[in-house]
Amino acid sequence: MKNCVIFIDCSDVTKETKEALDRVQKAEAKTYEVMERANIDRPLNGKFGAKVMQDISFQEAMKIATGWRAKSPHEISAEFYQCDATDGLPNDVVSLRGNMYNLQEDKYGVKDGIILDPRGMPTIVQHMADSVFTANDRRLRFKEKVTEIRYCLEKNTRKQKPTECPGEGVFVKCRNGHQFLARFCILTVSHGVILSGQIRFVPKLPAWKLRAIKVTPTAAFTKIFVKFPDETPKFWDKTDYILSVDPIPVPSIKTLIREGSFVSSETEKVDPSSSERADSEHTEVSKRCPEKLLRIRARSPAVLQAAERQQKYATGYFSCWLNLSAEQMLPESILLVALLLGDVAKSVERKSDSELREEVTQVLRAMYPSQNVPEPAIYCTRWSTNPLALGSFHCISKGLTPKAALDLPRPVRDLHFAGDGADSEFTGYMNGAFKTGRLQATNILQKLKDLSIPNE
Repeated sequence: MKNCVIFIDCSDVTKETKEALDRVQKAEAKTYEVMERANIDRPLNGKFGAKVMQDISFQEAMKIATGWRAKSPHEISAEFYQCDATDGLPNDVVSLRGNMYNLQEDKYGVKDGIILDPRGMPTIVQHMADSVFTANDRRLRFKEKVTEIRYCLEKNTRKQKPTECPGEGVFVKCRNGHQFLARFCILTVSHGVILSGQIRFVPKLPAWKLRAIKVTPTAAFTKIFVKFPDETPKFWDKTDYILSVDPIPVPSIKTLIREGSFVSSETEKVDPSSSERADSEHTEVSKRCPEKLLRIRARSPAVLQAAERQQKYATGYFSCWLNLSAEQMLPESILLVALLLGDVAKSVERKSDSELREEVTQVLRAMYPSQNVPEPAIYCTRWSTNPLALGSFHCISKGLTPKAALDLPRPVRDLHFAGDGADSEFTGYMNGAFKTGRLQATNILQKLKDLSIPNE
């Protein structure tokens, strides 16, 4: 990937990192080529081939196809940038089959694109809504948090109690006590919200639907927008992306224990659920070495800090930055964006803005120690901790089957499903949400026509 620089202890190591990026990109391309020859089924006009292959992670596929395994700090950072930060899930979790199914790149190309529209995303939604709703339209209701959805699995089924089924149609109950009854319902909430239990389904969603939902989780993907004072000179690089690498190779916890860097203060095993394990040193060691649930103390705080650093950088701790001040983006701005995902993203979202501001400042000062890095203003997206979203966008984790891919948009009786998580071809993209919404609306209109019910 051009226009990418990796920093290691503030030294420009472009040569090493370009080589690492080149290796991971070639491994990725070779993996697709090998899997294509292996006849992994791909979607064709919404239909899947008959061949079924056990789904594995993309990282495992890269290892099988090319022998790729990220070892050096450069390779770890390159894989995070090329794979994790693109797919929204760690490379050892994201689905190989999902990567093969997704048509976004096939139809729209692989070039990265950033929409720089000062009007913002609401403009698109507003334009579409204006063609459907009028001012103060009573059909459009806001601040109605749904807590319960009742529907029938089958007409006149004996498996459901009369009190569970509203007859025909879908009954929706809201937290403020408002209730709605409709012949059909389209559900567009995220899979994270569905799995969280915030909405009670009566009866419970069938197993086949839950399997499809669980394999397409919402990603914990966080952006921290960093804006410096107007008079700040641009001390960072001019490239589109800046990657940072931890320069110090850190041994594993097992190695540290074996070499005596840790000593046991007690010999008896510690109950993992015990409140006594709240000590950060004990928790860190026990978590990383579960087969040795001993109360272990570090001889030196530096050892524990090294272990924490290893864990952070292995999971993308502030290792990828988007430079919005780049020439082809917003060159007049003084904006950087930190891209975080997974457990690191969730941890960051729980912190206050003041804590994050301090942490971001420390990270940038460590990357550019010879520069005068002022304290910036920040804005952190917190989709993963937002109870109405519980994630940024949908991804496909390993374990996807052709049947589960088809089950994603499949309705449960009168309850229909749409959104970027309901489409295996454009999972996580707006066009996937638009496509499934249009599909379900068309299906419902046809059902209303068949039932001779006027659509209003």
